[in-house]
Amino acid sequence: LLTIDIGNTQSLLAAFWGRSSRFVRRLPSDRNMDAAACAARMRTLLAEEGAAPQAWRERCLSSVVPSLTQVAVQAAEALTRPPFRVLGRDLDPGLPTGTMTPNLGMDRLVDCVAALARWRPPLAVFDMGTATTLSVVDGGIFRGGMILPGLRLSVDALKCPGCPTPLHYFY
Repeated sequence: LLTIDIGNTQSLLAAFWGRSSRFVRRLPSDRNMDAAACAARMRTLLAEEGAAPQAWRERCLSSVVPSLTQVAVQAAEALTRPPFRVLGRDLDPGLPTGTMTPNLGMDRLVDCVAALARWRPPLAVFDMGTATTLSVVDGGIFRGGMILPGLRLSVDALKCPGCPTPLHYFY
């Protein structure tokens, strides 16, 4: 399985053989990148891992950045044989959301599905990226959660001009 996870700050290209991770590579989520530049970056990352782009039987993408979704799909399909399936558009992540909004980010749903594959509910699932998210799953249904500033945003909010360290208030 070859996967792409597009986040607000970083995108991840990862490959799995069964349940084992073969590699995970990170690159900046560049909203100014076109499909050709994106394909070139992916080709380089795959080559560095010694991975043939067309070797993957399954390919899927999850994104919380709509402006990058189609760019990444076009880039990935230029490297691998189509189709590159998109969670939410082509694939249902398989987690009922009850009465929750249909606009819930795929990143949170994928986190919960992965947690359910490993542990039994009820679960509190944290993802600490650009934002820190808490998602609650009970009875196999997404029940809700919170989105909070991520660690870097929180530390940056404590900075003041001319201060020796961002957390000088705590010393």
